[in-house]
Amino acid sequence: MALVSHLLAKFPLVVMFLLMALYAIPVSAAVLGVYFFVTIALAVPSFLVLYFAFPSLNWLIRDFSLAHCAVSLFLCVS
Repeated sequence: MALVSHLLAKFPLVVMFLLMALYAIPVSAAVLGVYFFVTIALAVPSFLVLYFAFPSLNWLIRDFSLAHCAVSLFLCVS
């Protein structure tokens, strides 16, 4: 009788562990997968915009710096 009560006392702990193993771990993996997907889905377009806009931005910065140099010094020393 003591053995049966001892085993029955551990039964709720076993059930809780099984619930954690069967539900919490797969749900955590799914959330992590969604996080990675969203991160990549937002990072790729941002990278492409910067990649294709870089020559224009480089030209714009060079043009502004030359214009500022010419206005402030009346000549541009490169």
